[in-house]
Amino acid sequence: MNNKLRNYKSILEIKIRRIKIIMADRFPRFWAVVRKIKWSIILPIRRAKALSRAKYSRLHVDPYEIFWISPYEIKKSIYRQIEGVPNTAFAYGTIKAGDWDRAAMPIEKEEFIRSARARFIEGKEWQSTVYYKEALDKVAKGKIIYQCSNKEDFDNHLKSFDQLFESIKKDGYKTQSELRGHKIKGQIDDEIAVHVDRNGHYMFCNGMHRFAIALILNIKCIPVMVCIRHTEWQSFVNEIIVYAKNNDGCVYQPLTHPDLRNIPSAHGEKRFKIIRENLPQNQGALLDIGAHWGYFCHLFEEIGFACYAVESAQEHVFFLNKLKKAGNKNFEIIQQSILDYKPDRVFDVVLALNIFHHFLKTKEDFNKLIALLGRMNMKTMFFEPHITTEQQMQGAYKNFEHDEFVQFILANSCLNSAEIIGKAEDGRVIYKLSQ
Repeated sequence: MNNKLRNYKSILEIKIRRIKIIMADRFPRFWAVVRKIKWSIILPIRRAKALSRAKYSRLHVDPYEIFWISPYEIKKSIYRQIEGVPNTAFAYGTIKAGDWDRAAMPIEKEEFIRSARARFIEGKEWQSTVYYKEALDKVAKGKIIYQCSNKEDFDNHLKSFDQLFESIKKDGYKTQSELRGHKIKGQIDDEIAVHVDRNGHYMFCNGMHRFAIALILNIKCIPVMVCIRHTEWQSFVNEIIVYAKNNDGCVYQPLTHPDLRNIPSAHGEKRFKIIRENLPQNQGALLDIGAHWGYFCHLFEEIGFACYAVESAQEHVFFLNKLKKAGNKNFEIIQQSILDYKPDRVFDVVLALNIFHHFLKTKEDFNKLIALLGRMNMKTMFFEPHITTEQQMQGAYKNFEHDEFVQFILANSCLNSAEIIGKAEDGRVIYKLSQ
């Protein structure tokens, strides 16, 4: 019965759409007014409801915020509406518990995407694709596909999709606001829609045509809007927000997950950019000493490095593991003090950013640091020394000035040359040490 009701509803929507087309041809000014009313009254009401939902559920961002992400970050699909998951147009700002996110399937199994690739990459006609044949079978049984109830309508629908593909290929991907000339934030709510599952992974849920085109054309970033976030993910986000509030309103380093990028950080992106510009190579083994929440491992893995994150603080390891999973990363987490770490490989790059001064405070740790430097087989180290006047260094066993610290490292390691390559946002110097 439910399927019949949905089908009757689709048939009614098609008839209404056709009436609108006829009326638009005969009374263009009237329908211009109707569109204006929709954009100026109906959509703001829908937006106000979403804002209310977001406020009630303690959502950390504007529910209509647009995020620019790689289409390849979306690895699963929940495209077909399932029980308990509302239509995307009415879901922005929703936080939902339960197992609804487990209904997602790998994006590669979406038949439309596979058939679109056959069409535009292999040059096949739509009529030879599995998607076309399955769609016509459904239409023949009385089902409505993309508001099409017969073969002619469906063929015209696919022609319009071909035109959309060529338009994006020629002019690039544009937001819906750009296409409609809108400049008011949040008034357009039909970008590609995604949900966020319990682990922070994006799941496709609406806008299949544009999403398929983005994948086929290898578009680097696309605008998406998040409809539903799983309760477990939002709880983790709230933990990060509480941590930031307890630490002068910010986390230590930028958070790379798009849903978290609005959370302030003490350090910016400058250190990463400086190091990247001075890399001797773009792949190999990279060791991040005192990795904290894994900022550098996330970014350097994307470049091509096999990364190893050393972090001893249990609280930081908790966030490190969660963020690694949310970012679909593969770097190895080494939960121990770097002073006890016995590397079994050559590292092409070692990051020692604002970390070694912690081992100058006692004679025991100072000697362990000397031993560590002696047993590390590395080609390049990026080193950021501390500020010697910091309160924490008062009474330390050693408190090297910058150049003195660099010479200490060179004297006790396999490295033999050093150069200054830049300064971080806080003015701290960054050195590149090489063999």
